[in-house]
Amino acid sequence: MVQEPHHDTDPHDDADGAVEKAWARRSETGWMLSIRVQPAGGCTRVVGLHGDALKIRVSAPANEGKANAELIRFLADTLGVGRSDVRFIRGQRNREKVVEVRGGIGPLLALVEDAQTGE
Repeated sequence: MVQEPHHDTDPHDDADGAVEKAWARRSETGWMLSIRVQPAGGCTRVVGLHGDALKIRVSAPANEGKANAELIRFLADTLGVGRSDVRFIRGQRNREKVVEVRGGIGPLLALVEDAQTGE
């Protein structure tokens, strides 16, 4: 019988190899993201960086929580996690937000890179 090698897994390791950025810090369960939201901005997409925050334009207006709901939907869909795996830590009533995501952020990193290179 062949025994598989034992690999200790660190809960802070991201399977997609993501490294911390000014706008993305590891948390106990995933990642804390600093986000600047631009509501009612046409299609929902990553625009790039805004200081130490990730700038995301959302199609929904900033009333009755619609922009927040669209941000949660966009992050969950982009990262392949459930909406319950994305939650606000602070900033629900501001454009500057901190959001915690349970899971990896690799797909989001690719969108940021595309936004910065103009693709």
